[in-house]
Formats: sequence, C-alpha cells, structure tokens
Amino acid sequence: MTMNNTLRGATAAICILFGAGTASAAVIDLGFVLDGSGSVSPYDFDSATAVLSAAPSKIPTSGDNEYRVAVTSYGLSSYTVVPPTVVTAANIASIQSTMLTAYKDGGGTDTAGAITYITDLFLDDGLGDTTLINITTDGTPNSQYLTENAALAANTAGVDGISLEAVGSGVSSPYALSNMARIAGLGTSGDADAAGRSGRLRFRPAPSDGGLRPRHAGICRKR
Repeated sequence: MTMNNTLRGATAAICILFGAGTASAAVIDLGFVLDGSGSVSPYDFDSATAVLSAAPSKIPTSGDNEYRVAVTSYGLSSYTVVPPTVVTAANIASIQSTMLTAYKDGGGTDTAGAITYITDLFLDDGLGDTTLINITTDGTPNSQYLTENAALAANTAGVDGISLEAVGSGVSSPYALSNMARIAGLGTSGDADAAGRSGRLRFRPAPSDGGLRPRHAGICRKR
C-alpha cells in the first residue's frame, strides 16, 4: 500500500463532488470513517489516518458552496474524531491536526454501528444538500446483514453515497470486496448489486484537477 494510492482513495469522496452538478450555495457533507478494529493492523490504520489528514487540502474554502467534514473511527464502538465542521481557511489546519488523533479501538468490527453513528452526526445538524460517506475497512464486519441494513437506512435517511476503501486483508479477498460492493450499492442507490454490476469499482484519475472521481460508487483498493 503506497502513500500515493492511499491518498487517492482518501480524497475520492471529496473529488466526486467537483463536476457533480451541485447547486450553488449548497452545503456538502463529507463523512470519513476509519476502521480501527483488531483485524486492521496499526500500520494500515496509522497510514490511513496520516493521509486522510491531507485530504482537506482538496476542499475549497471559498465560493458559494460550504463543505462540512466529519471524521469518526470505530471498532466495537464508534468515536468522534472531528464533529461535523464547515471547512474554512481559518480552521483547516486545526481539522487536519485533529484527524491525526483518531482512536484505534482494536476490538470487533461494528461497521453497521459506524454507518449509523456518522449518519446520526450529520442528521443531528441537519443533512446538507449532498451527503457522502467514505469508509476505510478490511471489509469484514461483525455482521454483513446488519451492515447492509445500516447502509440502506442511511440511504433512506438522505445519504447520497457510501464508498468503501479496502485496506489490509480486504485488498486481496474477493469475498470481502463483494461484501463491500453490496454495502456501497445499498448506501448509494438502495440496490445491493448496483456497484458490482457496474464493473467499475476503482476510482479513476480526473482529467482536470489531478484528483479522483469515482465512475461509480464502490470500492477503491489500497495497494
């Protein structure tokens, strides 16, 4: 897993917005969820946290739209790292440094609870015009059934997209990748098979801004 490819994955949820046709004066929610369960190595967790802290540099701090970021980590429980916060030129450095304090639980993998937790954080403040959630995980939740239900509930509540990034054992496991595709499909369109049918689960470089845009909500493999 290279630092460059990890950063590409971390910024994908941000760059999907550019060129997405969002109306002016919109509030854009970007939620980042870090799997800190026992099956994710400290190296992979620390690497993901480090590169995620660089991702806010891709967020515009001027213009009509407001970008609101939230960051959580999870294992058996979920933890708020950065509560929903509008990114400004004045606070971006503070947000980035706070991201580095993400807690690694080291316990089970309650991905269902993590999706519900970050969705509720945004719901408590009122969802923005667009809400996207990006989850870094090894793809093996405590309960795939409950995680799929949580993704569908998030979509029903108003979340516009869930994307997942494979880390650790999730990179090479077809079973884990299949599970992640189902979660992404349910969280984005309400269809568990949508991400898999597209055949386009990787994020591809955007031609103009040097960032990435997913061609379809789905999975980014970290190598």
